[in-house]
Amino acid sequence: MNRMKITVNVLVSVLVLFVSACTCYAQNVPVPVRAPAAVKGTTDDMLNPGFWVSRIDEPERVVMSIDDIESLNEKNAARIIPDTHPYAENIAQIEKDGPIFNVADPLSFQSPFPSDDVKKRLQTNNDRLLNGEFYDNWALTLTDDKKSEYITAANIENLQNRIVPKTGMIVRHTTARLFPTAEPAYRMRGYLDDNSVTSLDIGMPVAVMHRSGSGDYLFVLSPIAWGWVSAEDIAFGSSKLIRQYRENKNIIISVCHRTPVYSNKTGDIFYGWLYLGERLNLISETDDFYCVSAPFREMDGSLGFNGVWVKKSDDVNSGYLPYTKKNAIETAFRILGRPYGWHDSWDERDCGGIMRVIFNCFGFRLPRYWSFEQLCSDHAEYVGDSEDVESKSAELAGFPAGITFTGTTGHIGLYLGHVDGKPYGIHQCGWNYTDDGVEYKMARVVVTDYINIGFNMKNMQYFTPMVP
Repeated sequence: MNRMKITVNVLVSVLVLFVSACTCYAQNVPVPVRAPAAVKGTTDDMLNPGFWVSRIDEPERVVMSIDDIESLNEKNAARIIPDTHPYAENIAQIEKDGPIFNVADPLSFQSPFPSDDVKKRLQTNNDRLLNGEFYDNWALTLTDDKKSEYITAANIENLQNRIVPKTGMIVRHTTARLFPTAEPAYRMRGYLDDNSVTSLDIGMPVAVMHRSGSGDYLFVLSPIAWGWVSAEDIAFGSSKLIRQYRENKNIIISVCHRTPVYSNKTGDIFYGWLYLGERLNLISETDDFYCVSAPFREMDGSLGFNGVWVKKSDDVNSGYLPYTKKNAIETAFRILGRPYGWHDSWDERDCGGIMRVIFNCFGFRLPRYWSFEQLCSDHAEYVGDSEDVESKSAELAGFPAGITFTGTTGHIGLYLGHVDGKPYGIHQCGWNYTDDGVEYKMARVVVTDYINIGFNMKNMQYFTPMVP
């Protein structure tokens, strides 16, 4: 009987899809097609990092030492943006959704934390949900009952009046959410999960402020955002223990989309993934493997560490990568073609997400939002007061290729250089473009010029070289 029910359900699903397809065909609804590898305005040669590296001066010169980078990290953590700043309003709006401009130290909140601050954030999330229209995995509108379910799970009525943050560590690559659920709340049918705030890296410290009604999610402050995180992805430990792990300079770091980690030193038993820009502490090494210390959650929720193994032949580096233009470009091109993931949905990344993790590989600690990242340099130059495409393009040509952010309050790219007078960049694109009447969907990390497909010089607001 159960097998019969499954068969009937499958047949019904196929019939629905068939009818939908026939309806679209009958109405002659245009469907976007996958954009070619070399999108409009580019060539196949431009998809090779060597093409760009060969065009720049001193590509292997170290631009900043790790000490220089750490000094900039400290400066950015305390950087103040005045109310008159062009991005001030944008920053205030984005911070309501969870991301924070100044990278935080969650281990510093040992004294009671103002419960009103946490309650205000939770209530803002509730209001956003109640006042908006969102869609589920089936492209159906979220019902009032479903919204009520999310709000009930947030457990605001049981928020402590006197919050003493509990220190913890992220034990595997995970996601921070606006509500304590893995279910999406899409802004548009099937697209842009509004419940997703950002991905969080293995080893990140967090300050736990609150728990969901069932305890399956914890509301935390991470270095880059507020959000709900699955409890099984957090282990509790003392600030001293977590700092000791985080401050260890003897590390290996993934320099590709993700690197496999193994439970044994022969690489036969899969343990988990180490994603781009994530690091683990190095214990020892053999000719073929690194033995590293990976955090995990004990049965009682406490923090423990496992000795696990990473192949040296995979895309990992012992220590941070030297910060050169060549290394920055090559690291960015290792994720060329990776699918678009709004707010790092589906273990992918959006435009700001790729910049954060690329520059993690060099020791930078960037905030988690594209407009935030554009302000993380003492040399960030506002160019949004001009719509003169030619003068903007000429000015950009004077900035260092491979290590300069180009952006607006809606997008960010990494400048690669000029070819025949046109500026080009690599960035994560979540939109489509039309060429000769055909609509092409990119939805991936691409190389484009800054003229043809929407991210153009006219609208560019900041050029941000990441230099001392």
